[in-house]
Amino acid sequence: MNIRIPNLCSALALLLSTGILQSCKDNDFSFDNIDATMGLGSEQLELPGNNDTKEIALDDVVNLNNSDFVYIDDNGDYQIKMDGNSQEKATVSIDPFTIKSSPTPAKTILISQGDFEGKLAVLTMSGTTPAEVEDLSSVTCDQYITVELNVANTVRHIDKLTLSLPAFLEIDHATNNGSNAPVNNNKVSFSNIATGKHTVVLHVKGIEFKSSDKLDSVSFDKKNNRVSLTANVYLNGYLSKENITATDRQSSISGKASANFSITAATGRFHPVFTFDSFGSVALNNIPDFLSDKSVNMNLYDPHIRLNFNNSLPIAARVSGRMIARDAQNHAIATVAIPTFTVPTGNSVIVLHKQSETAPQGQTYVTVPGLGNLLKTIPDHIDFVDIKAEADNSQTATVKLGHDYAMAEQYSFSTPLQLDADAAIAYTDSIDDLNKTVKKLSFKESTVGDPTSIDGSLELEADITNRLPTYLTLTAWGTNLQGDSIPQSQLSVVVDKTVEAASDTQTPATTHLTVTVKPQSNDVLHSLEGLQFRFRATASDANGNNAIVGKTINAKKQTITVKNIKLTKTGKLVGNFN
Repeated sequence: MNIRIPNLCSALALLLSTGILQSCKDNDFSFDNIDATMGLGSEQLELPGNNDTKEIALDDVVNLNNSDFVYIDDNGDYQIKMDGNSQEKATVSIDPFTIKSSPTPAKTILISQGDFEGKLAVLTMSGTTPAEVEDLSSVTCDQYITVELNVANTVRHIDKLTLSLPAFLEIDHATNNGSNAPVNNNKVSFSNIATGKHTVVLHVKGIEFKSSDKLDSVSFDKKNNRVSLTANVYLNGYLSKENITATDRQSSISGKASANFSITAATGRFHPVFTFDSFGSVALNNIPDFLSDKSVNMNLYDPHIRLNFNNSLPIAARVSGRMIARDAQNHAIATVAIPTFTVPTGNSVIVLHKQSETAPQGQTYVTVPGLGNLLKTIPDHIDFVDIKAEADNSQTATVKLGHDYAMAEQYSFSTPLQLDADAAIAYTDSIDDLNKTVKKLSFKESTVGDPTSIDGSLELEADITNRLPTYLTLTAWGTNLQGDSIPQSQLSVVVDKTVEAASDTQTPATTHLTVTVKPQSNDVLHSLEGLQFRFRATASDANGNNAIVGKTINAKKQTITVKNIKLTKTGKLVGNFN
């Protein structure tokens, strides 16, 4: 008589791989001498072996659950990618400031026949600078200095007259009563200056803070955010005898000067600070089965966080922050400090990553050794917060004052699925509805001692050929009719060893594996409804050694093959099929 027992065979086979199901089921096993209460075979019976499976790819057994952060690329590699939910943007602006002169009394220079010279005016100027200004080299303005002259009527006119101004002033051009006057090395020259009042306007384009000569005094006080300038206006000229009309009186030129500069741009060192609430957040939705197990440790070998920046500030920025992995209740699971990195002017790509390596052209790599901690326990979302983004005040640059400069950022998280030394992923599955078969089976009970105890087991042996770059550890346990786990003390499911890892897909590893299922009583056997099993794939062996890291997990090329499957029964198995 032929008895089909596909369910038990399938359950045990599934303890190795769901693919084994096809190799075991529908085998017919022959038993002799069957009575009304059938004893199946002798005290020990070996069922047919030499059954093999086809190669089982991960894609055959792992369900991605429509995950939006794990996908399989065209090569079959598992990839993890998460995009930030928005572009983050912040602006900075350095306010314009003014440099004004203090009122000064008019000065008088006595002149006589021949050459003459003297100090015509002293411009004392000051202004309050924005706090972001660290140092000034020069400033830009489009303003003017007004010098008012009054030539006494004791002369017909003055043959030659020159005004000299400090070198720190960049004088573009000058006029005298609206007529252009030549400027050379900050000297304005006139000829045949008539008696009466003259208004000389000196158009100033900029002020140089690093220049000094005997005519000037310029300083910048960072502590008090003040600039102070002193500009001496000197006059020299020539008066011929023929142009003197009143020989009984002393001739003279009097004058005063004033200035009011609105500063529109500056060159120097500056320290504006961008204010970001965060750099955004990424969510991990529809977590695949192999990442949802509590034993998962997703310490990736070299995760990459790509930051795309557009910095319109003409100064590089120094940026740092923290990345926080949070669970669904928004509790922090892991926190990683992001060290200070530099964001240059313009468009740039900054990549935060775990391993030290050379960046490809067009990118800047920043090594963050703890980056893998973010996914050790799969979070609900990852936030990039506590952003500090400030201009590099060691650089000298020219900035427009009152102009909004923007920094825009968007980040994404991407990496192939590569495990680091302590990482582990897991796949859990089950087979149910066993009770309809096992409730009809019993092992022969003991005739001495505890009458309910039995001495029987089912043992599955197979050779596992593994092309995955991970060690595979199998654990299994039974569940009863109520769906509760059956303790190992009542239903022992023992796997004798860990499946060895393949160092590469061309060099698979083969491990002989034995799974032993031993119920302690027939009551336990009769209440068995299902078997739960978990594959745990790790980068290191059972002792935490011989790690294989940096190998990409592939859904199609990395396979498991189960060969020489053999099922052995120990003890007398009784089946009541009446």
